[in-house]
Amino acid sequence: MPEVDCDVQAAVSPGAAGQATKIGYCYSFTGFGLDATKLPVNSVVPTPLPVGFSPTYTPTQGQMSTDSTSSQSNIKVFGIMVNLAWTPPEANNKLRIAMYVDQVAWEQFRVLSEDVIADTSITAFEFDCFEYNASAKKWIEIFYPEVATNPLVGNLNTQGKRSSLVVAESGERIFGANVATLWYLVQFEMVPLGDKPYSITFVTNTTKKTKQWGSTIAGGTTTT
Repeated sequence: MPEVDCDVQAAVSPGAAGQATKIGYCYSFTGFGLDATKLPVNSVVPTPLPVGFSPTYTPTQGQMSTDSTSSQSNIKVFGIMVNLAWTPPEANNKLRIAMYVDQVAWEQFRVLSEDVIADTSITAFEFDCFEYNASAKKWIEIFYPEVATNPLVGNLNTQGKRSSLVVAESGERIFGANVATLWYLVQFEMVPLGDKPYSITFVTNTTKKTKQWGSTIAGGTTTT
């Protein structure tokens, strides 16, 4: 069952390279009827992923850049993953998502969480998670959508008038106590539309598996 608990501080710390840790990023999110023009332009944050890193999920490459004054890598993100789970990995099962977002995005999520959400559609969710392999001394992808041109689409998981969206009341200094910028925790569950299958790849114990999310048949392939 793929579940990734991410180290948020490591995800924004270039010095995290070389440590056995897991990190993850959300590159884009639209949905819930939010005004896309008011959602933030992706924030640029430092990353331990090395310069020249070439992941399978190509949007990751497009979000990475090199600091003009050093060899440090930066990455453009909508959110920084805290937890991403698909338990168990069956086609119709929900994805559980927790991530930190900046204040601009948080303000819109907070307004939504205070009332009944009329539009539960999620029209784009792009993410990628990584783990540092200490023995191989490199970063590997461990949880990501297989088709880069087809971001995940689904719905917010709801039960009656209750939704799974939970928005923190206050922010945290994820970049360390000396950096005043606050980021805010947002949590929700995403369920598939049922007629739009997506391939999601995850790695457990060095075994790579690809399964469909969003169809009535789980299926999947496994490679070692």
